[in-house]
Amino acid sequence: MRIVCDKCGYEWDYKGKLKRPTCPSCKSTVNINLAPKRKELISEPEALINETLGLLGRASEHLLVLNHLNKNKVPDEIHQKLSDLRKDIKKIL
Repeated sequence: MRIVCDKCGYEWDYKGKLKRPTCPSCKSTVNINLAPKRKELISEPEALINETLGLLGRASEHLLVLNHLNKNKVPDEIHQKLSDLRKDIKKIL
């Protein structure tokens, strides 16, 4: 992400995750908005697929926890559908 220091005008490519990085030139902090970076990431097909796979993985983990906490087990067909969907997405890669 290309950012510009508000104080001295220095421009640099920032690859960190801080919301307030320090300017390499004058050492003042610069406010940046990281939301556009996420939009750029999601616009890339591979990043979108990876994000989807991550969400599916977390959904599977939540279902497993529910199985252990609840007497009414999550139906096996739901686990199977998640597994099939994961396989279909990996085929695209």
